[in-house]
Amino acid sequence: MKRKITILTAIATFFMMGSTLNAQNHYCVQSSDGESHILTIDISDGSLVDSVGVQFSNYTAGIDGFNGMSQDPISGDLFVVLKDLNGDRHLGTIDPVSGDISSLGILNFSASSIAFDASGVLYTTDGGGSTSLYTVSTTDGTSTLFYDFASSGDDGEAICVNTTDGLLYRYDGGSDGNFSTLDLGTTTETSIATLSGLDTWGGALYYNVASNDFTLAMGEFFYNVTAAGVATELSDITALGLSGSFKGIHKVDYSSVSSLEGDSDYMIFPNPSNGVVNIDTDKEFTLEVFDVTGSVIQNHSNVSSVKIETPGVYFFNFTEGNVTSTQKVIIK
Repeated sequence: MKRKITILTAIATFFMMGSTLNAQNHYCVQSSDGESHILTIDISDGSLVDSVGVQFSNYTAGIDGFNGMSQDPISGDLFVVLKDLNGDRHLGTIDPVSGDISSLGILNFSASSIAFDASGVLYTTDGGGSTSLYTVSTTDGTSTLFYDFASSGDDGEAICVNTTDGLLYRYDGGSDGNFSTLDLGTTTETSIATLSGLDTWGGALYYNVASNDFTLAMGEFFYNVTAAGVATELSDITALGLSGSFKGIHKVDYSSVSSLEGDSDYMIFPNPSNGVVNIDTDKEFTLEVFDVTGSVIQNHSNVSSVKIETPGVYFFNFTEGNVTSTQKVIIK
């Protein structure tokens, strides 16, 4: 699909590549904010950067609030679990720029947090008085019981997968604040630390691959949590006049910012590709290839093809003089 870079994409790239560890813009969703928005918040100081109203693109009921958010590492799509005004919980994808949500299916349990592993398997916890963990189909939302956690906390829990060690990390949301890991291959559960004294409502956890630690949102606060379970307060959102209760958090990056459709002077094919991407243009250009974390993995000038060996989502950033355009490329 051909896409032309927009100011929004450029801004997202700036924040992604130029921010410090604790001065980052993140997309955040709440369990209920009365109107339902996807917020962009600088977690270093709790300031509100942007707020976009959300709406279903393929479903008639309104949206009451969110219960989770995570990014598919294969497609680059941003997935959410949300509750409609009828009380049903949906699995869907969201465009954080437009706020459009496409429902993929209605879940048959009270999903409260979601996380993808590196292979694209989606996991979700049951917040309805249960400690169960499910795998969920990203096609239609059908679920399969995967594991029952030993720790008892089940209100305000949050999960994410550490793509460095491959473990699923869980903050159980209980009064003792148990922080633990689950080996998804052996289903071995290991308690790391207790994070007592934190709020026990809301609950969102995000893994920062660059620093190998986590951002935890609980109540009205954002925390940095190390893999060893040491929590440090980053900020609170009291000054925003928000109620907190964040149920999903994700760093602003290329993979979750949609640029506008438009003509391009650069034809790339095939897309998706098995590894070799051809480029057809009459322009003189430089090319930067980004992965979904925003890292530049290749640089070229006036090439006719590019080879990428690792499957995933990439972005080809073409520049000619002062004109820049970007296209999303999928390697299978």
